[in-house]
Amino acid sequence: MMMTRTLLYVGFSFTDEYINEIRSDVISMKDHSPKTDILAYAIMPDQTVSFCHYYDKHEGVKVLTWEFKAYGFGVADRFMETLLDMTETGAALSNSKIIFLSTPADFAGGISARTTDNELKLKTHLTQAEKSLVFERMPNLYRKFKFIQCTSLSEVERSLKLNDFLQSWVVVFVDERWNTIPTLHRDLMDFLWHPHARLAEATHDYPTTLLAWGCKEHLESSKPGVASLKQQYECYLHVKFCTDYREILDQIRRVNRKDVGREVAVEVPLHRAKSSMPSSL
Repeated sequence: MMMTRTLLYVGFSFTDEYINEIRSDVISMKDHSPKTDILAYAIMPDQTVSFCHYYDKHEGVKVLTWEFKAYGFGVADRFMETLLDMTETGAALSNSKIIFLSTPADFAGGISARTTDNELKLKTHLTQAEKSLVFERMPNLYRKFKFIQCTSLSEVERSLKLNDFLQSWVVVFVDERWNTIPTLHRDLMDFLWHPHARLAEATHDYPTTLLAWGCKEHLESSKPGVASLKQQYECYLHVKFCTDYREILDQIRRVNRKDVGREVAVEVPLHRAKSSMPSSL
């Protein structure tokens, strides 16, 4: 399991010689270095900076720690919740809806195979995330999300006007051959900017986020003096331009929800938890 998964150590002191020997073997086989992925996370109170630095640099373990006397046990729950949100798409999308605006097949210039593959890849991932066990095992904490596929702006508008979820995401797919924002996407962003897109009082803290999935060619301008396609998209409020699958998931999984129906005893900066997260625990 250590070879194929990123582990989370909870209540583990790293003093068990047998386990440490196994960890050492795994590190040697994985050829761990500061540039490789994190091999494990550990939630441990009252650890020093030097302890955390050593395990991060030499053991591949990112230690999440806090001052227990000041904050108590509640921080461990916050850390675990943050890790779950940042590694489990279903948990991150709790009580949200995510809308695909598919580019019509008869769109001027056609649609490349890369764009079609990107849409299918993300759709497959979301379909699997809908079956996440967090909804079954923790129904009081995580509510199912809704995945909607639209082919027109009017369908997107109707879906957004239904104030049935806490937050909404809209995903559009940017073809590799484009160098300007198509009218369909521009009209969508104008709609999201308009005051009537702020659906109800509860949504003011959670404006609709638009994710545009393009490619690395869009990071550079195709003509001198003209903004790149990424810059053109991101000049609009609440728009994030992504160039790969992992970046899309990182945006979806980022912790931006307030706790709904539950109280958090303390607010602790989770700067250690914001480092690169694994795709699964």
